[in-house]
Amino acid sequence: MLVEIGCRLGLPDEIVVSAHDHTASLARDAFGFKQRKAQNTLVDIVVFRIDPLTGASVDPAEANTERLLQGTVVLAGALIEAFILPESDVVILVDEFFQINPYPNIEASTALLAHHAPNLRRALISSLQKISLWLPRIRGAQSRTLTRSPKRDIS
Repeated sequence: MLVEIGCRLGLPDEIVVSAHDHTASLARDAFGFKQRKAQNTLVDIVVFRIDPLTGASVDPAEANTERLLQGTVVLAGALIEAFILPESDVVILVDEFFQINPYPNIEASTALLAHHAPNLRRALISSLQKISLWLPRIRGAQSRTLTRSPKRDIS
């Protein structure tokens, strides 16, 4: 599993997803999430479903084509964070407005997210802040913010 899990920070059955810098990039790389910027400077988050051994598309429509792969837009806007829900293959995407978006966006993923949401905590790092994100419902809410100087790195 790409995401490390820690428990018991004072709340019963609290699940804490580790805030290692590599976790988000591993989740993004494993599921093929890429940011795509259009000519009009809008940003979309696109998923490419590929075979990790061959690099070929697993989409039957693109199996025998030499053209560039066509990704599926899963999020309109910038991606702040991506992580995997515990004991599942559901990826949680946090957008620039702290909206929580499960991938794949199906009823089972939403139900699993709703089950885990009251107990999830996630530390996010934005440009000059370390933000503690709490998922009380399906929309994220900042529970703590720590501002840092531009010269200091937060890890």
